[in-house]
Amino acid sequence: MRIMIIVPSLGRGGAERVAVDLAAAWQQTHEVVLVAFWSAAQALESPVEPVVLASGPTANPLAKIVSGCRRAFALAALFRRHRPDGILAFTETANLPAVLAAVLSGRTRRLTVSIHTDFRQHRWLTRTAMRRLYPLVRTVVNTRAGRDQLYRRSIAPRGSVHVLPNPLPQTKPAEQPSASLPPTYIAAVGRLAPEKDYPLLLNAYAWARARGSLPPLLIAGEGPDRDALLDLVHALDLGDRVRFLGFVGDVRQFLRGASLLALTSRREGWSLAIAEALAEGCPVVSVDCEVGPREVLADGRYGILVTERSAEAVGRALADTLGDDETLSRLKRLGPRRADEFACEVIAPRWLEVVCSEGRGSATSSGE
Repeated sequence: MRIMIIVPSLGRGGAERVAVDLAAAWQQTHEVVLVAFWSAAQALESPVEPVVLASGPTANPLAKIVSGCRRAFALAALFRRHRPDGILAFTETANLPAVLAAVLSGRTRRLTVSIHTDFRQHRWLTRTAMRRLYPLVRTVVNTRAGRDQLYRRSIAPRGSVHVLPNPLPQTKPAEQPSASLPPTYIAAVGRLAPEKDYPLLLNAYAWARARGSLPPLLIAGEGPDRDALLDLVHALDLGDRVRFLGFVGDVRQFLRGASLLALTSRREGWSLAIAEALAEGCPVVSVDCEVGPREVLADGRYGILVTERSAEAVGRALADTLGDDETLSRLKRLGPRRADEFACEVIAPRWLEVVCSEGRGSATSSGE
C-alpha cells in the first residue's frame, strides 16, 4: 500500500515526532510519501525524504487563509499524482488544507486527520473550519477525554472518532551536548508558554522548599514566557535552585536521571513527556487537567495525580512523593510496564489499520 503523511514541517514538535516514527515503522512494509509544507531549521531526522512544498508559516490571519488554500491545491495535485491508499495529516495547520485537498480530489474516504492539542486553544476561525470540515473525514485523537470534547463541541459526529495513543518516540532531534546535571533533580519538560502553567509549578516548588529540603528544579524547554518566569524565580528567591535548560536534545536521558517529573499544565494533548518519563522509570507528579495525564497514568495507577490546582496541593504532592521511598520504588517499577503499551511496534499497526480503512467507519478505542 501507498501511504501519504502530511505535516507542517519536520520541526521538533511532538506531533512531528509521531509522524516520523510512524513513517519509519510503515516504510518497512509499505510505500510512504512524507509531505512537509516548509523546511525546518532544526529538523528531525527522517528515514523518508520529505516532499517540501516550500510555503513557510505566517502569523497574519489573512495570509494564513491564502496559504492554506494554496497548500490545499498543491496537496490535491499530489493526491492525484501518487494515488495513496491512505492519507494521514498532523495538526490543524496540515489537517484543514488536507481536508480541502481531499474534497477537491475526491479522496475524503482516504483521509485521516489527527488532533494532538486541546481544541480550546484554537482561535474562532480555526474552530469553525474544524466544525465544517472534519465531519467529512476520519479523525484520530489520543484520549477518550479528547474524543468526548470533540463530540461536545460538534467537531465530529458521535461514533466517528478513533482513539489511539501516540507511539513512544523512536526519533529525536539532532544531538546537543547535555548540560551538566546535578546528581538529583526534579524535571519539568515543555514549552515555556501559558498552557503549561509554570508559575504554578514554581510557586508549588517554593511552597515545598520552605517546608523542607528539595532537589533543584530543572526545566527543559523554550518559549515566550521565559523572561517572565525568570522574574518569578527571582521574586520567589529561587535563583540558586531553578535552572532553565532551554532545548534538550535527548529528553529520555534527561528524564532518566531525574528524581521525578513534575507537570502542571492547564491543557495537554496526550503528553509525550509523561510517557517518556514512564519509559525511563521516572516517577510522575501531574496536575489532573481535562485531557491527557489521567489517561496516560491510568487514573493514577502509574503516577500521582493532583486534583487541586494550587501551589500548596502540588507542593505537598512533590514533597510527599520524594519523601516516600516505597511510592518512588513502586512508580519506578510500574512505569516501564505502562510504557510498553505505547511501544511503536504495538501502536503503529493500530494507526495503520485506521488510516488505510475506507470511510469514517466505526470508532476504535485506546483500550485502556
